[in-house]
Amino acid sequence: MGRIKKKRAERDARRQSGFQPEMVPPFPQAEIERVMGLWDRAIDTGLMPSGAEVKYHLGPDGTVLSVALSRSGQVLAHGERLTPSAAERLRGQMPLLAGMVTFYENNQLAGLGLDGAPEDGIMPIAPAAGPGPMPPLDEQALA
Repeated sequence: MGRIKKKRAERDARRQSGFQPEMVPPFPQAEIERVMGLWDRAIDTGLMPSGAEVKYHLGPDGTVLSVALSRSGQVLAHGERLTPSAAERLRGQMPLLAGMVTFYENNQLAGLGLDGAPEDGIMPIAPAAGPGPMPPLDEQALA
C-alpha cells in the first residue's frame, strides 16, 4: 500500500507545473473614493465637464492614479492640472506609477491628451533591467 501512495505522490508532483498565481492586491476603495471627491471638486469649479472620461490606474501597492482631460484639453491628474511640479509630486507619492505619470506628461507636451494610454486597471511593475552587455574580449590580453 505504501508503494502505491508514494508513486501517486510522485506522479502528482510531476503534474504540478509549479505555477503559483500572483496575489491580487486588495481593491483600494478608500483611495478611489478620495480621488472621486477630487474629481467632483474639479467639475464644480468648471475645470472639467461633467461626465468626462476618467482613467484609473492602480498600483500594486494600493496607490491610484486617475487622469482626465480638462475643458481646454489639458491633462488633469486627480482633478488638478498636470503641471511639471504636480508631475514631480505625483512621482514622489507613487513611485510604482511614476512611469504612467511621465507617460501622461509627455502626451500633454505632444498634444495627445489621453491617446495611447493603457486600459484602466492594475499596472504591472516593469521588469528589472538585466546586466549590461559584456565588454568585447581582449584577445591580446589573453595571449
